[in-house]
Amino acid sequence: MEVDSGSDFSVISTETYARLWPIKGPLIRPLKLRIRDFQKNTTELKGYCEILRGRAEPGDQRVLCRRCGRVSGSPESLAHISQNCTFTHGLIVRRHDVIVKKLASLAEASGFTVTVEPTLRHDDQAFKPGLIAVKGGKAWALDVAVPFESNDALARRHAEKCRKYSCLAGPVLKLTGANVYATGSIVIGARGAWCPKNNETLQDMEWALPEPTKALLCIMTLERTNQLVSWFMRTTENLAFQAVTRTRGREGQESMRPPTLGSNAH
Repeated sequence: MEVDSGSDFSVISTETYARLWPIKGPLIRPLKLRIRDFQKNTTELKGYCEILRGRAEPGDQRVLCRRCGRVSGSPESLAHISQNCTFTHGLIVRRHDVIVKKLASLAEASGFTVTVEPTLRHDDQAFKPGLIAVKGGKAWALDVAVPFESNDALARRHAEKCRKYSCLAGPVLKLTGANVYATGSIVIGARGAWCPKNNETLQDMEWALPEPTKALLCIMTLERTNQLVSWFMRTTENLAFQAVTRTRGREGQESMRPPTLGSNAH
């Protein structure tokens, strides 16, 4: 049994990321610093996976995710940690929400009227696009996705998101009072890659998002991925899963506090 982890780490290099990014110049330096930090946080994980590569027998529990593998049965990999692990789920959601909120503020600054994450219904199903942006009588359902980079993952996810919300013309036009409806998506890879299809969405919206701003969104995404990998590698299960305990102060007032943790908590 071979642990499929090589593809997770094969593109972790400053040069690769620099080529993926839509900018050059002074913002390359903070990019390089974050790449180095990301490399540092994933070194232990990479070594662990490489030790098991080709050595594990079928059913070997060592290849499973150390945090959720006993329940999910998922092998440990960077893709799993940054996308699907129940241990990092809260930070995965937070990474998505940070990008949505940043895009909303940028859209408002560009003259769009924005509604963030409205719940809309169609055919007895609930939909929740990242934001609705309205300008010049045209409403856009704009969703955000942060998939793990692979050969065609970014472009594929972009198409899926646009297709998913194409049915919401009625609810969106009713909500916004606009006359025309369209869908779009902003897709950024978990390791900071900017999907070229994003530029088509921005062009259709007539939204001139500066190149340094695109770079900032990519840096923010990479930074959040770096944080959740660090959390995965350094945090104890106690910190993530144990219920808080009740304590009573000197004056009889109850307070909530987490259980005492070892020095490896982060």
